[in-house]
Amino acid sequence: MIDAGIETIQSADFLTLEQKAAIFYNNAATFLGLSEQSNKKHWSN
Repeated sequence: MIDAGIETIQSADFLTLEQKAAIFYNNAATFLGLSEQSNKKHWSN
């Protein structure tokens, strides 16, 4: 199921690379329980 989800996002031509990265990062951050402050730190680079 995970592979299918990743492939679906990767093949979505209407999403930019930045949008795809945000989807993957935000899902991982939610799963790992990262704080919003931690999220901002990672996205500011």
